[in-house]
Amino acid sequence: MNSNTPDQNAFASLVAHELIQSERQLDVSGARLTALLTTIFEGRVPAGIAACVGQSGLQKTAAALSALVEARGQIIGAHSHFERDGRRLGLDWSMSGLTESKPITGAAQDDLAAAA
Repeated sequence: MNSNTPDQNAFASLVAHELIQSERQLDVSGARLTALLTTIFEGRVPAGIAACVGQSGLQKTAAALSALVEARGQIIGAHSHFERDGRRLGLDWSMSGLTESKPITGAAQDDLAAAA
């Protein structure tokens, strides 16, 4: 039996929605940065640009991508904590089609890859 108020469940649904949207936006940003890096690497020689030109910008862009990957991992970790706490409190959140497949055990992707 769920003894939570509708306001608590609505809040949990809102948090879940915003969390998933944040995860998706990080993926979109990662894809854009990857596309930028690909454009730089593939386009330099055909454009007749020396390798030393833009190196600092390239390094900064790669560092930004690395930081984004780290941030993505932190958000995924936060997701696990929010989900665990929500279940512990018996909160009922609905995602209206925003669900994505996850490991059955909730294990991190690295753990699954190591087991393969």
